Amino acid sequence: MGDIAAYAIVALIGAAVTLLANRPARIISLKVGYVAQPASARCTKMRPLRRRRRDAGGFCVALLCAFLDPTLRSVITSSHEMLGVLLAAGVIFVVGVLDDFREMSAPAKVAGQFLAASILYFSGATMYQLKLPFAGFIVLGPSVLPIITAVWVFALSNAVNLIDGLDGLAAGIVAIASGTLCVYGLRLEDLGYCPRRTSDP
Repeated sequence: MGDIAAYAIVALIGAAVTLLANRPARIISLKVGYVAQPASARCTKMRPLRRRRRDAGGFCVALLCAFLDPTLRSVITSSHEMLGVLLAAGVIFVVGVLDDFREMSAPAKVAGQFLAASILYFSGATMYQLKLPFAGFIVLGPSVLPIITAVWVFALSNAVNLIDGLDGLAAGIVAIASGTLCVYGLRLEDLGYCPRRTSDP
């Protein structure tokens, strides 16, 4: 896990940019009316809430910092996966913004999520095997990869969306899940199950 310090720095930079963008985003949202009115039991606040779309800036800045770091650049440039993740995140971002402005229908949202999943699949950013307790590794065949990827994107997108009405809950859960996935990935790399495609420069 020699790159764990570099990963931690990139993560902290992304978190810092997102945190610093919080107040300007709130001010701008209130001025231009880009706010959501609490209208359901899921919302814990009675005042208008700003739309949460500032996280994309932190993600892009963190990705740029990772690309500029020589120890992490090969992770990004060794395949098209990271580009696929960036484009898929962009699709989800656009769908979210459009939904904020004009309440998209459920089929339209699902279509956007399916497009994001398709981008991930064709870029190679998908699951090839699953590790289940007491069952070991299950290798996924090419015929089910698109379905698994689509279901995964659909489930995660809607799960985060459902808990977004509670202040801090979505961000906290996503941070915990991301950190856990990062540690798990680094552990797999350290054990040789998830080797790098190219050597470090």
